[in-house]
This record gives sequence, C-alpha cells and structure tokens, in this order.
Amino acid sequence: MKLSHRKSLIIPFVVMCCYFTAAWYNLGYFHPDEHYQLIEFAGLKLGWNAAEDLAWEYGELIRPTLQVWLCVVWFKLMGVFGLHDPYVLAFSLRLLSAGLALMSIRFFISNSRHLFKPSFRVPYELLSYFLWFVPLVSVRFSSETWSGLSFLIALGWVMRPGLLDDRKYYWIGFLLALSFLFRFQAGLLIVPLLLWMIAVKRDHWRSIFTIVIVMTLTIQGGMLLDAGFYGTYTLTFWNYFRVNILQDAASNFGVSPWTEVLTYLWEYPLWPVGTVIVLAMVVLLIRKPTSVFLWCLIPFIAVHAWIPHKEVRFLFPVVYLVPAIIMLAIQEVGGWWAQGCKTKLFFNLALVPFVLSNLFMLVMVLFRPAGRGQKHLTQFIVESYTDRPIQLFHTRFGNPFQPWSGLSERFYETDSINYRAVKLPSDLNGLHLSQDTVYLLACRKNEETEFLHELSQRGMWSVSLEARSIPRWIDQWSNWYAGANDWTYGRLYLLKNK
Repeated sequence: MKLSHRKSLIIPFVVMCCYFTAAWYNLGYFHPDEHYQLIEFAGLKLGWNAAEDLAWEYGELIRPTLQVWLCVVWFKLMGVFGLHDPYVLAFSLRLLSAGLALMSIRFFISNSRHLFKPSFRVPYELLSYFLWFVPLVSVRFSSETWSGLSFLIALGWVMRPGLLDDRKYYWIGFLLALSFLFRFQAGLLIVPLLLWMIAVKRDHWRSIFTIVIVMTLTIQGGMLLDAGFYGTYTLTFWNYFRVNILQDAASNFGVSPWTEVLTYLWEYPLWPVGTVIVLAMVVLLIRKPTSVFLWCLIPFIAVHAWIPHKEVRFLFPVVYLVPAIIMLAIQEVGGWWAQGCKTKLFFNLALVPFVLSNLFMLVMVLFRPAGRGQKHLTQFIVESYTDRPIQLFHTRFGNPFQPWSGLSERFYETDSINYRAVKLPSDLNGLHLSQDTVYLLACRKNEETEFLHELSQRGMWSVSLEARSIPRWIDQWSNWYAGANDWTYGRLYLLKNK
C-alpha cells in the first residue's frame, strides 16, 4: 500500500495530535510507583522532600536512580524558563515521554518494515501508533515506559537491514543497559535477545562480546548515579532481587495465580483486541517459531506469570512489540488461508470487532486522566478556589492530595488547604460553615450514596457535585471495560449553608 506525498504527511500530523492530546489529558499517574519513586525521589535533591517521607524502597536502596536524576535535571531546566507549577511540570514530563515514544516507534518501524509485504506496511505503521494501549503507555514518565522504549530502539538496531558497521553494537549495548537501568526486569528481555542473536541471527561472538562490555560499563555508570543519590555505593539491582524475590517482599502487595497473566493478555486489552493478540502469538509459534518477538516476549511473560505478585503494568515494556506480532500473524494468515474471495471477505469481517474495540478504547485513553483520576480533582480544586482558604473533608481513601496511606505526596501539596478525615457522615455533626472558607467533601464513588443520603436528610446544607475524577461519559463507558475499577473513582462535593 503506497500513499501520496500529501497523504503521507497526514499520518505524522494525526499521530502528533493524538499523543499531545493523551499527554494533556492523562494527568496524574497510572500507578503510585510512577510518582512516589520518581518525582517524589527527585524532590529529595530539589529541596522540597525529606528522606523520611519517601517510599520504603528508598531505605532498602532498591530503586535505580537514572530516571530520578533525569527528572531532577528536567525540572531544573524548566525552572530556568520560570516553570514551577507542579501540573505544568508533570505535563512536561508526559510530553517528554510522548516525544521519546514517537521517535522510538518511528525508528523501529523504519528498521522492521522489511518484514512486511508492501500492502501490510501502512497498516503496520498505523497499528504501531494507534493500538489503543500504546499511547496510554507512551505518555507515562514511568520506568516501564522508558525501559520499553530503550529496548525498542536497541531492537531496531538489531533488526536494521544491510548495516554491517560494528558501531551499531555499541549502540545496542548502550541502549540495552539503559533499558536495564530504567527497570531491572528488562533483563528478562535482554538475555533472550542476546541468545536469539547467537542462535538465530548468528552474530559473531565478538559482536556479542562488544554488547556485553558496553552494557557492563554503562550499568557501572548507573551504579555511580545510584551512589550519588543514596550517599553510598551499592548494587541496587542485587538489592532489588534480594528484597523482592529472595525475601519475597513484593508479595506483601498481593499475590495472584499464574492465570492472572492470561487475563492481562486477553481481558484487559478488551476481549476482541485480546483475542487477536493471543491468536497472533499462537500463529507465530506455529509459523515463525524463530521470530525475535516471540523469543523476547514468551520468557518475559512466563517469568512474570511465575512471580506471585502481578500487575498489568509489569507488561508495559513489551507493548511496543505487540503491533509487529499482530501484523506478522495477519500476514501469515492472509498468505495461507485467505486466498479465495469469500475467505478474504470472512477474514476482513473477523477483524471488524478488533478495529471497533480498538477505536472505542483509543478515544477513552486519549481523554482520560491517569489511574483513578485524583490529580484531575486536585487541579480542579487549585484552579477553581483561589480566593479563599479551603477546608477539605475526605473519607479514608478519598483525599486526592494524599490518596495513599503511609505515603507523603509533597509535589502537589498546597498550603491553602486544610484536610480533615471523616469516617462517617456523623463526623460532620456540629459543623458550622463560615462564609470566608470553601468547604469541600471528597469521597470515592462507592461511598457517595451513604454520605449524600445522610447529609440530605439533615437538610442543614446544600450539597452539590463539583467534579468527578473521571469524566462522566468515560465513567459510563467504563462499564464495558473489566480493568476500569470504577468504584475507586473520586467525587468532589461543595458544602454550603442553605
């Protein structure tokens, strides 16, 4: 499939618009680690955080700090331009991640398009950018995203056709080391890739040796960054393995059977998309068992299925491989099965649920705040009530400024807000509302019915819904998506005298 020059410019424009939109609306963090182990850690070196307020990983010396130092440098650079607002700074990190993602995906496409017949190349490019969870992951300043992107660029160098220059192996070693330094679990991708280069690609042993030496030197540089952050030289990757694997500390945050990973592959992407992903992997296992994508993906998934503590974000580093796996499988199926006119029609109709489901989810993730949407509420509060002090009543997990028990969130902290926890509506007995203070109640979606019913029965105050952590239309659409956890979405109410 070939495009005219004018049409070929449309794709990059639409891609940039979509990723900018995702970076703008996906405020907050998908998972607490993305914030508390990066931005809050950076605050220690920027002067607005203290060691005793950091997550437990700081005391165990298990967090790699390359990305933390990048955050420190980036925030200082933003400060040169007078940018200090936390929401602007967080947006700049998402935009930075989106920019890196677009360049990485573009580089990988250019080096892997030779795997596809001409008629499959444009669909492959479109899927690489618009498979719905790719933009979702790409705008995150998280270890999973930056590790996955570093590995993607390295894989692009490995697959680059016709390049005999030995210097590429220096780049491969450097980028694989970065992938490891951003997230240690990348080792589960790096080792299979090197084995594939030896067993299938037949790279010379000197090339592999060059990669390993460059990786070793780069990782040593990362250890020096860790020493500068923690104040002592330590092997953070060994500390991580010792604490989370040997001592099994990760299981304190929940355990799941190995079948949970199948849920991540099939149910979380939405079943029409997940079905295509699983079937694509099966097709490649049968037709192309030596595919580098399978060599990297299957061990990565298998080990994460074996580890007791599981989260869907653990698979984020490999989402950039999924478009190639799907399109290679479709190309194979189209070659040996969909030969006749009727079978081609059936084949194309079978992909309709995949396309529609992907479009449905893509629209949602482009406009949806990240995670539970707490930062959407905090930004609304800060921007809407600037003239008076704020008294924020909140349920146990309802405070959007401090949403996680035992973790201090300094980055978004605001001096003009006073917090008060309430367990039951009766805790508000005897409350007198002053005219010079804004009174707000923050709770979760599953708690609002109880609070609103009792407050309305008393008839002392008027209670109005001011904001939702997740927009209403997305909240309603989320009923179709198993991974939504919509009961945790936040609500913000304004209390006034009648």
